[in-house]
Parts: sequence; structure tokens; C-alpha cells
Amino acid sequence: MKASATHLRQRPLVSVLLPATFFILLLQSVHQFGLPTFSFNSAPKNTTRTCVQCEPLAPAFNPALSIARFNEAQFIAAASLHLSAAVQTRTESFDEEFHGDEYERVFAPFRRFHSLLQENYPLVHSHLERTIVANYSLLYTWKGSNSSAAPLILMAHIDVVPVLPDTVDQWTHDPFGGTIDTEGGFVWGRGAGDNKANLIGIMEAVEQLLKAGWSQPTRTVYLAFGHDEESFGSGGLALAKHFEEKLRLAGKVGLIVDEGSGHINLLGLPIEAVSVSEKGYVDVDIIVETKGGHSSVPPKHTGIGYSALLIEALESQELEAKVSAENPFIGALRCYAEHAPSPDPFIQWALDNLPASGPLLIEKMEQVLPHSSIIFKTTQAVDVIRGGLKVNALPEKVVTTVNYRISSDSSLQEMEDFYHKALSKVVHQQRLNITIQSFSHPAHGSKSMEWPDAVGKVTISPKLGLEPSPISPFHTSKDPGWSVLEGTIHHIALNESPSNNVIVAPFLMGGNTDTKSYWNLSKSIYRYGAAGGENIHTVDEHVSIADFIKGIKFYHELIRNWSALE
Repeated sequence: MKASATHLRQRPLVSVLLPATFFILLLQSVHQFGLPTFSFNSAPKNTTRTCVQCEPLAPAFNPALSIARFNEAQFIAAASLHLSAAVQTRTESFDEEFHGDEYERVFAPFRRFHSLLQENYPLVHSHLERTIVANYSLLYTWKGSNSSAAPLILMAHIDVVPVLPDTVDQWTHDPFGGTIDTEGGFVWGRGAGDNKANLIGIMEAVEQLLKAGWSQPTRTVYLAFGHDEESFGSGGLALAKHFEEKLRLAGKVGLIVDEGSGHINLLGLPIEAVSVSEKGYVDVDIIVETKGGHSSVPPKHTGIGYSALLIEALESQELEAKVSAENPFIGALRCYAEHAPSPDPFIQWALDNLPASGPLLIEKMEQVLPHSSIIFKTTQAVDVIRGGLKVNALPEKVVTTVNYRISSDSSLQEMEDFYHKALSKVVHQQRLNITIQSFSHPAHGSKSMEWPDAVGKVTISPKLGLEPSPISPFHTSKDPGWSVLEGTIHHIALNESPSNNVIVAPFLMGGNTDTKSYWNLSKSIYRYGAAGGENIHTVDEHVSIADFIKGIKFYHELIRNWSALE
């Protein structure tokens, strides 16, 4: 609203003199020091390069081991058939536990998958030691000639997420048909990308090394395939315990590579993204218990109503996005700033002025890369509500499950503090007793607030709490794990095309892999989707045959490079 002259005359004298005095001082400063300049187009203040790329790392030349043999049509056809057969084996992973006949029905395909691998990879099974762990997970040991040298672990998982029956008719091909589209160049079906292309790629690479006469690596190689990564992760945990307790490998593994990121386009710069960390994870049950009764005489709020108020309180409380220089995505942005032909000057400026520029950087990233703020914050998703049996009976117990993916700059303790802050007002207003169990240390018990006139009880029960993973070393020649991995990625890229000078960059996984159980084994844990995949976890999942073959080349050369490490 525009102020009138009369209104202006009524302002106190000090409100006029202070701005005038400030303006006079500003003019004196300009006269003495000159006008200040601020331009995002000027060179960044920080000229230290943090995304220095290493040289391609190619194994010693051996005609019999040349990866050019994987370009032959006969090999491509045979490998594609093996992947197709793996997709056809319906190794679905469910969140519920099974018993009796139902257990046998669900897990029989896993035994068939074991047999399939034996049939298609005879050399692997005659040269490597196979151990079945936790009934259905697989561990292959390829013993090296130097038992004291740090080993390599290549990971993948056997299971796939289920296909929703209501979506089957939306698939272009049978979701478990393993259709090979030679014209389009794809293998279609559930698990083609997540994660059977990687698993079969690893098996193909080892089989072909053995076939070419490369019968023993210098360093031991382990192939670790969990059976329930998509659900409980018990197979991955059992494998990790096997490594730690039976093989005594805690802190002794030189490099671990699992599924993860891959080729992405970051603001116009193509990069090979390697996830060096994963977000944390926790599911939280909000249990509301109230008095039951007949629906004809309801209270102001039923248990479902109170649950709605609690959910509203959580969703209205902002989970703050934080930006620290340690966040792996900042590492990716630094690669963009250093290697893009024309990087955004604002992003360059923001990177040079962290952490003060953090909020501005988040705002900018949301503009150029929608939804990217979730990389910097803990995400919250209310996913499941259970409560009420009949429309004429008041629900006595309502359980709401909320899923959190915890930011790399946060912790389980911060999540517990968040619940105290978000729910204290509503439980006070509604007179609900509340007990919040410890998020990070279950043995530490719980904290409670109670009211003498309470109308109900709320229990906050965290499940499956997992801190954000440690950040593995990257862009450093001091870590042999990263150096061999990055060098191999460059080597494979140049093998595909001499002009293919890719940028390898760190990244952050929003989800969790079986590596969550492997932290004690190595500091060098990387998640890289060597074989690609499209439409993961949804309709029309498929993988490019070209990417699948490239993945085989990657594992083949990675094993050789690790073996040759001095």
C-alpha cells in the first residue's frame, strides 16, 4: 500500500535520520574504497581442483584375455540367453515371513536359481569354492596365490521385487518371460536390471577368465550374492558375519563393489556416478491405543482420528535440508563445476562459499534439478495405516508406519529429537500419554510423558534403525580401492569409444543395499551399476544388452586390475 504524505509526516524523526545517516556513511565508504563488486561470472575464489580424474587402468595385454571377444555375436547371444533364463526364474522377495508349504512355494525358485548357475557356469563351479549361506545366499571363493593380500568382494543379489498382479497386463512383455528383443537390443523382465544383469555379468566374467586359462588371481576374489536384499537383508547380514567371524576379514578387504549408481546426466555433464555412501534408514510405528466401544457413541476423536492428528503434526514439522562439504553429492557438483564446458557460475560461487551458501544452493538446485533437495534432507513417507475391524466398533489399536531415509548429515538421535519436538504439542492438547522408544540405542529404554486425565496412549516404536553409512574415500590415489575402480571405469569407457572421456564422480544412494552389513570389512565400499537397467521396480523393467555386455567387460577387467595391484 502506498503511504500518504500525511502518514509520512507522522513518522518519528529517528526513523528518517537513521537511514539517512547510513546512506551518508555508505557514500563515504564508496569515496574511500570504491564501489564493491559482486559477480557470479568472475572466477571462483577456490581454485583447488577436487575432481581430478585418474588415468585409465588397463590390465597387461594378453590376446587370449582381450575383452574384444565379448563383442562377438555368438558370445552376446549366449550371455543374453543366460540373463533371460535368470529372469525367468521367479526369485521374488516378500516383506512377510512364510512357513510350511507357503515357505516351500516362495523359496523353491531360489534353489532352481542355484541349479541354473551350476548348469550355465561349469568352470566357476569346478574352480571356485561355493558356500550356501542362510539357506539361499551364495558365496563363491576364488583363492588367490597371495593369501595375505587384501581381497576383492563383488556383490549382487538373487532376489527381485514382486510384480503386482494388477499391473501384469501393462507390461509390454511377460514380466517373467525374460524376452530377448534382438531388434531393440534389450532383455525384458523383472530383475533384468535389478539385479540379475550385475549378478550374471559377474558370473560371465569369471567363467570367461577361466575359459581363457586365467585360473588363479593373485588376490582372492569373493562373489557374494544375498537372497533377500529387497526385503529383510538377512542373507547379506549372514554373509557379512561369515566374512567377519569365519574368514576373519574385518578391516582386511581392499575393495567391495555392489549395485548402485551408474551413468547419469548431471546438469548437462555426463558422469559415471559411484555411490560412496548411503542414507540412513528407519521405520517408525506410531501405535495409538484408545478405549473401544460402539460407533453410535463415539468420542471426539477415535484412535484413527488421533493418528491423523499425529500424522499432521509430523508432516507440518519441516525436516531441514542441510548442506555440508562432506555430502557426496557436493563432490558430484564439484566435478560438474570443474569439468562441464560452461558450468553455472552461481553453482560455482555457492560451492566456494559453503556452508554459508547452503540454503541458496538448495534453492538453485531445486530450480535446475527438481526434487534434488531430497539429497540434502531426511525424507519422510507415511506408508501404512492399520486399524479398525468393523464400521460399528471403535478401533482400540491403530498402527501407522512411517518410513525415513536419513540424510548423510543427520542421525538416528536427531530423528528421535524430531519426534519429541513434533508431537509434544498435540499429545499435550489431546491428553495422550506418549512413550518414545530409543531410536539409536534400544537398550537405553524410552522416554515418556503422562497425564492423569489421559484419553489414550501413544507409543513411538522405531524399527530397523540404520545410521547413514560411512563415506568411502574418493578422488584420492592414496586409496587403492578407489584408484582401481575409477581407473577401470575409464578403461572400459575408452574401450567403447576412443573419444569417450567420462567423468567419474562420487554420489549418494538414497536407498540401502546389502553393503549396510559390510561396513566392518572395509573402508572402500562402492555402489556402481556396471550393467545398467531401466524401469527398476516398476512396469516394463529391462536392460540394454549393450550395457549388460559392458558390465561383463567391467567385472572382467576389474578382477584382473585388482589382481595386478602391487
